[in-house]
Amino acid sequence: EKVLLNVYNAMNYLSLDNLEDALVEIRRVNEKLALFNTRYEEHKNRYEQDAFAHWFSGLLFEMEGIDAYDDALISYKKSYEAYQEAYEPLFGTPPPPFLREDILRAAALAGFEDEVAHFSHAFGIPPPDLETIRKTGEIVLIHENGESPQKTDLFVTCYAARGLPVPLCSVDWSEQGMTPKRIVPPIGGRVFQVAFPKYRRVPYQIRSSALHIAGRRAPTRLMEDIAAIAEQTLNDRMGRIFAKTVARAATKFAAGYALEKGVKRAVGKREGELAGAAVKIFAGLVNQATEEADKRSWLTLPAEIRVARMRLPPGTYDGTIEFFDQYGNLLLTREVTDLHVEAGRA
Repeated sequence: EKVLLNVYNAMNYLSLDNLEDALVEIRRVNEKLALFNTRYEEHKNRYEQDAFAHWFSGLLFEMEGIDAYDDALISYKKSYEAYQEAYEPLFGTPPPPFLREDILRAAALAGFEDEVAHFSHAFGIPPPDLETIRKTGEIVLIHENGESPQKTDLFVTCYAARGLPVPLCSVDWSEQGMTPKRIVPPIGGRVFQVAFPKYRRVPYQIRSSALHIAGRRAPTRLMEDIAAIAEQTLNDRMGRIFAKTVARAATKFAAGYALEKGVKRAVGKREGELAGAAVKIFAGLVNQATEEADKRSWLTLPAEIRVARMRLPPGTYDGTIEFFDQYGNLLLTREVTDLHVEAGRA
């Protein structure tokens, strides 16, 4: 969420035709990611680079023009590496096909002939025609689809007793996160529940889209699976969250235990047993009623970001955007008008 805040700031500046501040915002993205991962030597996040942010910065550098084509190439290459090293194996998001063309085009515009030859061979696509690129422009569609997942409570049973340095909690760990399991406490111990955050996905009907302009069609490609990244990042943080949450719950439990003992001493042995039992039950009910995970999250984020690129001659265009379900059935169509295309610009 903190990373995407800068991405959306950059989009906002771009909509205001403020390219310079948009580039400042996008540079802050990977500075943040580097900072987040240096804070924790253990339990590092596997979300270390944002492939979409790198691609978007490449787009902005390309828009800046001739003095920034080399920066555009660097950003596109970082984006491609992030897809290969993290997004595809961890989140199931491969690099979009047009990213290879972006790398080749930026290398050609920057005048790096060796890089053009290398990537043309590696990707199996011919070098770009610079004359055509300079005489045409691009329309870029960024489709924010669905709703981001929402955090819910995952309750785990813990056991505390004298002689145990820390509470024992009944939980299984896996790549998919933590799963609660049953616990049978020994006699003389106390059982209490601890709440952890867990993501619940919000269903959405639209699964793909396509841009239609001047008889041409450009399907959108998935570039950022926000739901998958959110779930994986939460799982990577769960070790840190677990320690803090259990410590908080243990403190509440200890306070209730101390209150119970104090009541027993204050009212005498026989009555104290009854009063202590009542306090124990009351404290347990209060702890369970007040136990809640930190479920703060950015609920207006989309579930995913999809992108399409279409190259066209200079001019003003009208077109349509089609939206499809998971079976490829057309759900709805939206008209887009007065799209201005300039030569050499996106």
